[in-house]
Parts: sequence; structure tokens; C-alpha cells
Amino acid sequence: KAALLDWRLWAKSGLRLRNLQFSGFAFARAKSTPAPMAMEDEDADIGVGGDLRRPSQAGHSLLQQSGDDFANVAPPNPPDKGYGWFVVLGSFLCNALVDGCCFSYGVMQPHIASSFADASPSMLSLGGSVLTGTYLFTGPLSSALANMFGCRAVVMTGALLTMLAFFAASFVSSIHAFIGVFGFLGGIGFGLIYLPAVVTVGFWFEKRRAFATGIAVCGSGIGTAVFALLTDGLIDVYSWRGTVMILAGLVFNCAVAGSFFMPLERYYLILTLRERRRRAKGEPMVRGHIIERLIENKRRERNISQGSLNGWIITTNNKVLGE
Repeated sequence: KAALLDWRLWAKSGLRLRNLQFSGFAFARAKSTPAPMAMEDEDADIGVGGDLRRPSQAGHSLLQQSGDDFANVAPPNPPDKGYGWFVVLGSFLCNALVDGCCFSYGVMQPHIASSFADASPSMLSLGGSVLTGTYLFTGPLSSALANMFGCRAVVMTGALLTMLAFFAASFVSSIHAFIGVFGFLGGIGFGLIYLPAVVTVGFWFEKRRAFATGIAVCGSGIGTAVFALLTDGLIDVYSWRGTVMILAGLVFNCAVAGSFFMPLERYYLILTLRERRRRAKGEPMVRGHIIERLIENKRRERNISQGSLNGWIITTNNKVLGE
């Protein structure tokens, strides 16, 4: 059988299922007890953000199993459509906000110089240089955190950190404090935003990956052009300190864009539970992502077995589905 794992019960039980891998829509049962796929507990529901409610008995029974008893399963396949374009939109917005703020620093520098009269031109330029250099230099850190906590959490954390750094930088009274807060802390926040926003697109696309990534990184060019004009207009009205404060609010919108970066596994989980609701209502089962995954797994087994059923799936009611 295949069953869903309720994460809240897993956390309470304290079990460490080390070898358990999430397949995107189900967890494989023990290797020694193969059985046709069956989805139980038609009353399972999804809460806000895709969290599970009312866990199934089958999912609860999985908590009693050892992690060594579970079979390894293939990772989810990129859908190349649907919700993936919302991920592209979120990545586009993150790139526009990050690079727009970074490359508009030159517009603010002459106005910042009027507040720090004792600072040399090279010291003033360090504010923008440290900001850009730090957000690119923190790539390995951002990558490690994204692997541990997911792209969504890292991007939202980076948006919060940058917003606080920019807001604090609008009140500093020395150029050294400005470089440290605006440049260094803001750069770390931008680094947490930039890399996960670009990487996450690749998880959702395979055939259209180059096209989707190209759209996402277009945000950098558009943001650079728009923010240069926007920053110049804001400085005339609010001064450079007010402009930095406004930029802090704009950058925090990366948290909204980052909320689009839903894990691919959760996406397939939602599709699976929707299919179960259709079955519970007596509606015909839609041939969608679940069957596509079964056919894909069968295709991967061709190098092991060359039987006559390669490329075909036999359902529990003896219907044969081809590629």
C-alpha cells in the first residue's frame, strides 16, 4: 500500500525515519510486502498552505514502522506547467527587487555624501560595493540553507533581514555604520533571496527549464531600469534616508514572492488529495500526475527488465494504460 505521513504526529512521536524518502504523493510500504497502490482515508483534508488535517489510519500506522523498512522511491518529476509559472513569477519579482536596489545605489551616492562630509569618495562607494559583493559571496551559505530548510523559508528570511537592515541604515550617523548595516547585513539578506529564487525554477521545469529561467532572470534587467528612475524621484521628495526606508518596505515584498516557492513534493501531495476527493464523490479518476509518475517509473526500469509490459501500466481493475 501507499499512505501519507502526518508530519505533526511524526514530530510528536520522535521517531527518526532516516531512510524514508518522500515520493511526492505517497510513501512506499515495506519492500517485502508489495501490493497495488491504494489510497485510503477519503476524509483527509488540506489546511492553509497545504498542511494535512485529520491524518489517515494508514499514515498513523507508518509511524510504528522502522525507517529501514521503507523502499527508496523516485523524486517528483518537474510538471513543466501549471503552478510552476507562479514560481517563475516569484523568481522574477525577487530578481527585480534585489538587483534594482543594488544597482540604483549610484543614484543615491551623491546625496549620501552630503550627510557624511568627512567620508572619501572611495569610502562612499563601499556602501554599494559591499552590498553587491556580499550578496554574491554568500552563495554557498544560501545554498546550504536552502538544502536544509527549503527555498521558501530562506527567501522569506532574507527578505526580513534586508528590510531590517535597510530600515536601520536610514538612521545611522557614520559612514562605517552605514557600510556595515546597509552593505554587509543587507547583502547577506539579498544573498538569501537571490540564489534560492533562481534555483527553485529548475525544480519545476525540465523541457522548458531554459525558457523559464530566462524569464526569471529578466527581472534583474527590468528592476535595474525601473529602480534607477524610481530612486531618483523618491530622493527629490523624501531625501536619501526616506528613500532607503521606502526601499526597505519594497524589499520586504520578496517575502510575498518567496511564498510562491512551494515545495514540489507538497504540490504533488495536494494533487493526490484532490484526486482522492474525486474518488470519494464517485467521480471518474482523472489520468494526471499520478499515472504519469507510474509510467515514468516504468520507463526508468527498462534498463533492468525488458518484459513485454514495458511502458504499460495495469490498474487494479485490469485496465491497461499505455504511454
